[in-house]
Amino acid sequence: PKIKRLISSARIHPVVNQVELNPYFPQMGLFKFCKANNVHITAYGPLGCAPIPALIGRHGPGPLQDSKIGEIAQKYSRTPAQVILCFMISRGVSVIPKSNNLQRIAENYDCLFELGTEDYQIIDALMGPNGERGVRNLETRDYLGFDNFNEEVEEP
Repeated sequence: PKIKRLISSARIHPVVNQVELNPYFPQMGLFKFCKANNVHITAYGPLGCAPIPALIGRHGPGPLQDSKIGEIAQKYSRTPAQVILCFMISRGVSVIPKSNNLQRIAENYDCLFELGTEDYQIIDALMGPNGERGVRNLETRDYLGFDNFNEEVEEP
């Protein structure tokens, strides 16, 4: 990954990597690499970046509408957003959820509770055992004209 090249060439070791990360785009390989190299991950779009795909014409359910996350939320009398944020924070990821709705902002702050081991396993497996079915919501090729995330090519 590009972070590997950065670590090998930077005079100052990077300490944070802000990336799109959510249950539908878990980036497990990057997560493990950063953890092994003492680079903290901050997740933008932790709830699924809902407005971005719609703006570029992609539609479909995201993690907030996932039935398994919904079942976990019901089990704990929480919202799907609270379950997702709890899951990610418990994994040591900083989250940057976006909302203009005061009620949802307050709910997002109330996301620290105890999930069961089986709940972590369910969420981890949503996109396959290694996250291989993950879907990037912020697809730069769609609006920048090039794939900003392509590891093979250095583009602007």
